[in-house]
Amino acid sequence: MELKELYKEVILDHYQNPRNYGEIPYAYSSEGINPLCKSEGENPICGDAIYIQFLVKDNRLEDIRFTGTGCTISQASASIMTELVKGKSLEDVKTLIIRFKRIMEGEEDFTEDLGDLLAFEGVRKLPARIKCALLAWEVLLEGIKKYLERQVERVNV
Repeated sequence: MELKELYKEVILDHYQNPRNYGEIPYAYSSEGINPLCKSEGENPICGDAIYIQFLVKDNRLEDIRFTGTGCTISQASASIMTELVKGKSLEDVKTLIIRFKRIMEGEEDFTEDLGDLLAFEGVRKLPARIKCALLAWEVLLEGIKKYLERQVERVNV
């Protein structure tokens, strides 16, 4: 199988069998200790929509789930993202998000350590689809920013 075909298979697999799809049961969150964070976004041009929930414990993404509607690329990207960020520190997650954005915008190259994200190498050549691939990542980054702002507010109260 050609590498290009393998990448298509990875994207299709994540679209048809999304990982970490659904919602986090509220019972797993105890506000203040492991806050349930929510963030959502959409691409009005193509109709993609992503809703993300995540739990933070000890400054790590303990759990993350998503729901959404949209094209194969946006949904597969969300699935791959959840696999890559679960268990990582918030700082590492932010670094990965910024790195993936730079890669998709052609400012950096794909590297082997990106795992299934390598499947999006061909998407980078389709400017109209880059926003689809980045949607979940931007939604998560916005959610992390909101979470960190709330933490600062709690300390300052």
